Amino acid sequence: MVHDYFPAMPTLKFALRDEGIALVTLANPPMNTMDAGLLEELAVLFEGLAADSAVRAAVIVGRAAPSRQGLISRACPRLIV
Repeated sequence: MVHDYFPAMPTLKFALRDEGIALVTLANPPMNTMDAGLLEELAVLFEGLAADSAVRAAVIVGRAAPSRQGLISRACPRLIV
């Protein structure tokens, strides 16, 4: 199911599961690095999820094995880390 607030995003996959559970998969291999592009996509997606009354919860998982995430602070200079 594709929702209006979820355009094609290269580093995220999204599915709305039974009972309103949104499954968000980080797909930014090899380590799901949280760069500016991924953070922008997450912001857009979660703004849409927050406005959708069918969504009761969201679960974020990583596609990398083992799942590792990290933030590249140089890619996000406006963030306070």
